[in-house]
Amino acid sequence: MIALTLALARSRRQRAALEKRLSLRRAREAEFKLAIDSMMDLLRNVIDAAQLSNCHPEVLARDLRSRLTMETDASLVKECPLFANVRFNGFTDYLERNYPLLNREEILYCCCISLGLPSDNLRFLLQHENPNSLYNRTGRIRRKLGLTNQRVTVDEFLYQLTLRLEKEDADEDYFGIRKNKLPLLVK
Repeated sequence: MIALTLALARSRRQRAALEKRLSLRRAREAEFKLAIDSMMDLLRNVIDAAQLSNCHPEVLARDLRSRLTMETDASLVKECPLFANVRFNGFTDYLERNYPLLNREEILYCCCISLGLPSDNLRFLLQHENPNSLYNRTGRIRRKLGLTNQRVTVDEFLYQLTLRLEKEDADEDYFGIRKNKLPLLVK
C-alpha cells in the first residue's frame, strides 16, 4: 500500500514536470511565431520595394533605406536570442543559466555569433561606430565564459556549445525522456 502511494506521488510529480515542460514549449512556439511574423513583414517590405523600383539598383537602394529604419534593424537583432534558443535547443537559456555574469547585450551578441552573423554586419546592426568595440566586447565575453585557452576563440566555443545542445536534443524525445536510457517497465 505504501509503495503504491509513493508510486502515485512520483507519477503526479512527473506529470506536473511534463505539463510544465509542455507549457514552456508552447510559450516558446508562440514567441517564435511572432518573430517569424516580424521577419515576414520585413521580407514583404523588401519585395514591395523591389517591385516599385522595377529592379533599378539605385531606386531599390533608396526605397530600402527609407523603408528599413534602424528601429527595424534593432528589432530584428532583438529576435536573435529567440531564434538561437529555438534553433539550438535552448542556447539562450543555457547561457543565462550557466554564465550569469553575461549581461543581456552580451548574450545577444553570443546568439548573433551562433547564428552565423558576420562581425561587420553585427557592428552595423548593433550600431557600433568603433570597429574595436566588438573586439573589446569579445574579450569581456571570453573572460565571463572562462575561456583561458587562447587557441579557443569565442566563436569556436559557441559553435561547440551549439553542437552539444543539438546532440542532447537528438538524444531526447518530445517529453524530455532520454531515448537511450528508457526504464524497463515490464520484466
